[in-house]
Amino acid sequence: MSKRVLILAAVVAALAVPAISLADDGGSAPATHDGSKLSARLDKISARVDERFQKFSAKCLVANAPKQCERVAGKAVRRMDKAQSLLTKIESKIKEKCASATPPAKCAKAAEITGKIAALLSKLAADESAIKAAFPNAGSATS
Repeated sequence: MSKRVLILAAVVAALAVPAISLADDGGSAPATHDGSKLSARLDKISARVDERFQKFSAKCLVANAPKQCERVAGKAVRRMDKAQSLLTKIESKIKEKCASATPPAKCAKAAEITGKIAALLSKLAADESAIKAAFPNAGSATS
């Protein structure tokens, strides 16, 4: 049981903490920022999401899954929803800032970054739908 709780905590941390760190804090950006670090960070987050979902699915998306997997699935779905919401806000903020007539230098890789965000959003949606297929009440207030 404690291994499953630790796996859930790891999935939650993988989805919530890095996504929050992507948000613009309103501070001053370095003059030479071109989006390379954000692009690399999104790659790491995507790989982490894949790894954590594989661990979860190996233990809980199987026949005769343990009872606590339903609770773990509910938490995972709620965290995925939060991550998707945050990523959508970040994506719209990037598009808004880089759509101006004279975009800042950090918009050089905006298309690549928004593409990676879109890919991560679709991956989260697919993972969430797989969880909800096995646990229909996952993410609801009663799970």
